[in-house]
Amino acid sequence: MTSLDNDKEDLGDLVRDDTTKSVHLGEDASAPRNKQSATSSPFSMDGMILESATDSTNDDEDLDEEDYYYYDSEDDMKRQILGSALEFVPEHGWTDLALQKGAEAQGLSSAIEGLFPRGPGDLVLHFIEECNGKLAEQLLEESKINNELPGAPDIPKRSTTSFIQEAIILRLNMLQPYIHTWPQAMRLLMHPENAPAALESLAHMVDEVWYHAGDTSTDFNWYTKRGGLAAIYGASEAVMTRDRSPDFKCTKQFVQDSLENAEKFKQAAVSMEGVANSACNGLSLLVSTARNMLGFNERRR
Repeated sequence: MTSLDNDKEDLGDLVRDDTTKSVHLGEDASAPRNKQSATSSPFSMDGMILESATDSTNDDEDLDEEDYYYYDSEDDMKRQILGSALEFVPEHGWTDLALQKGAEAQGLSSAIEGLFPRGPGDLVLHFIEECNGKLAEQLLEESKINNELPGAPDIPKRSTTSFIQEAIILRLNMLQPYIHTWPQAMRLLMHPENAPAALESLAHMVDEVWYHAGDTSTDFNWYTKRGGLAAIYGASEAVMTRDRSPDFKCTKQFVQDSLENAEKFKQAAVSMEGVANSACNGLSLLVSTARNMLGFNERRR
């Protein structure tokens, strides 16, 4: 065999070797969703180092497809890491360590400081958004039943207060797996870098509840209803963290009492408004009568 033939053979081996590597490391359109090569990333990330999910001693061996994790985008990768990190919260709390464990569970490096600038605060906010999304889906189904839409069971409508009470308790129940660490999460949400996003999430949640409860107000009551419900929910979370009763019975009773008191206050406010209007009308009539008696209402000629 000539030297030219040897060179061609070596070149052919090199091409085949590069092709094999591209199958492992390149983006495969037929690969399962939410997985991306752990040794290469199609996007840049400051401070983020991706590492192989396999042992470094196997670099020269063929790797199985399940050894790699694929992601649609950087945001998708973040969601996957945060979702995995939640599994470590009961043990490690809402901490950087839980985030690092979540990254490692995805086959990534634990050097993720630049990926989550708010640190554990991003983990808490992710959990809140996940819970609010689940609540919105369930409220949609509940509102269909409550409004007796076509196809819904023929059952009596529940009161608005009853609907809201069940919605708040449903949302509180989502905290149960993390209730022992939730005071730590509440403190994180009070930090200046986390508070605006936390308040926004709370506002969206109570607005979702009122919307599915059938609220159609467009005046100042729109704000008072949502502000009042936000205050009740926030207080209920604080009560729940100290509640040691079976199935959080005391917390549920607190929610019920708070909503009933709010309803009574609303009715009292309406009654007081009626009394005030009656008093104003009576005073106006009295003044008009007095003016007539004194002749002030007579036309001057």
